Amino acid sequence: VGMPQSKLHPDGEAGKYGQKFKEHVSRGHVSDFEGVIQRKDGVRVPVIISAELIHIEGKDLLMGVFTDIGERKQIEERLNKTLEESLKSREIMLSMLDDNNQVREELEKRLQELKETQNMLVQSEKLASLGKLVSDMAHEVNNPLMVVSGRAQLSLMEDIKNETLKSNLKIIEDQCQRAREIIQRLLMFSRPSKGEVKELDINAALDFVVELIEHRFSLMDIKIVKAYASSLPKVKVDEKQMHEVFMNLTKNAAEAMNGGGTITITTSQEKDMVRIDIKDTGSGIPEEAMKKIFDPFFTTKEMGTGLGLSVCYGVVQSHGGDLKYASTLGKGTTATVLLPISKEA
Repeated sequence: VGMPQSKLHPDGEAGKYGQKFKEHVSRGHVSDFEGVIQRKDGVRVPVIISAELIHIEGKDLLMGVFTDIGERKQIEERLNKTLEESLKSREIMLSMLDDNNQVREELEKRLQELKETQNMLVQSEKLASLGKLVSDMAHEVNNPLMVVSGRAQLSLMEDIKNETLKSNLKIIEDQCQRAREIIQRLLMFSRPSKGEVKELDINAALDFVVELIEHRFSLMDIKIVKAYASSLPKVKVDEKQMHEVFMNLTKNAAEAMNGGGTITITTSQEKDMVRIDIKDTGSGIPEEAMKKIFDPFFTTKEMGTGLGLSVCYGVVQSHGGDLKYASTLGKGTTATVLLPISKEA
């Protein structure tokens, strides 16, 4: 509506958010940027901001989505309070029952369950917001694509003598079709998991994710190499959750290679498990950080939440598998996923 983004923030805080926001906008997009906006009645609202630079009729515009996370913040505060009370209770009980190992183990188990519940709540909220945004944007993009494709098809029906023009129209039609297929995959990816466990071809699941990210990665000068084993046994998993795990691991690999590089995805059979290796040629992970990579809220990224790998680890383990990392400084990192082969397979 033509209003500067800085006007949305409370007085005295616009500069703080504005400078950080500009740094990210200069890269072409902003995702999961947390800030505070002020309503006309003076109420402050915590939000997550996602935005893209778009170009319309020769103008550079900023299209943003502000998601109100006030309710989520309140839930987090209540959970944090409960967690603090549990920690205090644990300390009191442990001091009273120091010799009772069984009670101590039960307390530790309950505390861990509470922490995992808190982590999953935050992650679920972020995934739900992301899924809705992807779905809305996909539908919006699909409409103009249909118009462009339709006009190209109508033009091709005419008796065009210029072969170059005819070839260009055919390219437009083909690329519109390719874009529609990508949008359909995005819509499938954005739908929440139904918790269905079924036999899955891991090579096909990896291809699904690669087709979503390959073009974007190529713009970052990142090449994806596939080294799949043929006749790989199927695994019994939640397909949607596996897509999210592979998406997260490849995204992490790409972010480890600022100047471009190669991601090699290898599949193989290892005894009664299917093995997936996702190897990058990035800078590697320091030894101290390697000890904490699966810890909730631990991150080395400026805008990271520290939840991605902990959630991936939980998903893989819930399927009876394992997630491991190996890294050499200056040479790269390999994420290894092991999933049990389906008994039916």
